[in-house]
Amino acid sequence: MKLINDYNSAGNSLAIACKLVANNLNLADKLEKVSAIKLDMVGPIIKDLAEKDYEFLTF
Repeated sequence: MKLINDYNSAGNSLAIACKLVANNLNLADKLEKVSAIKLDMVGPIIKDLAEKDYEFLTF
């Protein structure tokens, strides 16, 4: 939670967690209760960024 709070403090948006992954791991209900995390479908967000030529780091 400290890292999430640090991330949120650095900008003007909340940390985002993938709703699909959260559902698959049965964590969606718990994450929806955390006010520091926005639960959202990230596929459209990633698609939009890719169309804007953002590069992604995955590991």
